[in-house]
Amino acid sequence: MHENQDVNIVSRDNIKPLIQLCLQAEQDRGLSKNSIVELKRYLNEFSTYCECQNIYSVNDLTLPFLKDYIDQRCKSAGPNLKKAIVWSLRKFGKHLALLQVVEDDPARNLRHPKFHPRSELPEYLSASQLKNLLEYAANNLEVRDFAIISLLATTGLRPNEIAGCKRNNVHPVIVFMCM
Repeated sequence: MHENQDVNIVSRDNIKPLIQLCLQAEQDRGLSKNSIVELKRYLNEFSTYCECQNIYSVNDLTLPFLKDYIDQRCKSAGPNLKKAIVWSLRKFGKHLALLQVVEDDPARNLRHPKFHPRSELPEYLSASQLKNLLEYAANNLEVRDFAIISLLATTGLRPNEIAGCKRNNVHPVIVFMCM
């Protein structure tokens, strides 16, 4: 009920103050600090765009207008930016519908961009390929390099985790087995 009182204080259909109410509601709801910062940035950019288009009332926000905005804003951007902008507009639209400022959420039918799945899954070494790699490393490389390759191949450690290993992190029996 507190939110409806806030809406009555400001113009019931003015975009800018309704964006501020949306941001406050999301903050009160517990949205993370980083998400609030992003939401604020994208909604303020949207508000500026609306002003440039002489749109000041939320009643003038239509699905085609929102799609045009997204197309203009994301013209040379990747799908991650488009996804973030759609997310922010959908948050704002849900807020408007919740406050009953608009009949229908104008952003309800906005869709996130489709990410294309990998055409091929990454390939892993077969058991025989792994055996050949380890035999080659044992016979032709320094002990340290062999240890690095064997750790990569058998433990699942990431390269930066291996690079961070200290001598006292390695058990002497493992070192002896590698020799």
